[in-house]
Amino acid sequence: MPVNARKSDSKTWDRLSTQYMYYQLGLGTHANSQIVYDISKRFSSFTTDIGVDTEAGAQASVQFEIYGDDRLLFRSEVKKRYEYPTHVKVDITGVSRLKLVVTDAGNGNIDDHADWLQPVLWP
Repeated sequence: MPVNARKSDSKTWDRLSTQYMYYQLGLGTHANSQIVYDISKRFSSFTTDIGVDTEAGAQASVQFEIYGDDRLLFRSEVKKRYEYPTHVKVDITGVSRLKLVVTDAGNGNIDDHADWLQPVLWP
């Protein structure tokens, strides 16, 4: 669900999407955020689409970062509200802790609703 979604309010946007491209699965976050998973070296790659959620305001701008055992594996360019999602594939062979980070791109976190869309850990 996106950051502002509420199941009880039918007028609230309740689907993950970036530029009206809808996704069944994903993580809706707000900058600045960190999500950490213990993956115990069981996977070889991680794939996801990334982008600013459709329901975010016009001032949204974020950067996505992926860390493996505190080592930076990926950093996106600054993503803004009216941009299409970007597909990312990262090699995580031998990684014990996977950390997904969203930053405010250095300009404050107004409207910064960021989505990790269709994330998959591959064996």
